[in-house]
Amino acid sequence: MVPFDRGKEAFLALRDLVLEKYPDNKYPIEIRSIAADSAYLSPFYQRDSISVSICGHRYLNYREFLADVARTLDPFDPRPHWGKIHYMDKQRLQAAFPEYGRFESIRERLDPYGAFLGPYLSPLFG
Repeated sequence: MVPFDRGKEAFLALRDLVLEKYPDNKYPIEIRSIAADSAYLSPFYQRDSISVSICGHRYLNYREFLADVARTLDPFDPRPHWGKIHYMDKQRLQAAFPEYGRFESIRERLDPYGAFLGPYLSPLFG
């Protein structure tokens, strides 16, 4: 998810990537707008956003493709969809989400032993 005013640029950058490096990719680039909200770790926290989404085919090397997508969108101040593959580490997430520290404090208070952290979440919130 990128800020609304950067959506067109982000789409065009992703379109160029696909046309130049992955011309056989048959998946569409999906674009939609989402209004700002107030959830601390929402990709739409306090900013109207554009979702610039694309998938990799499960029978192809989609990890390389998705890593290229992430690098292409990185200059546009993206925030990840929490249910999809992303390449952000804890430091990058702290920069992307203004209330990351506040959320982390609440999580530590409510789950001091990390019972709800697994292999995916531990490096991000542990």
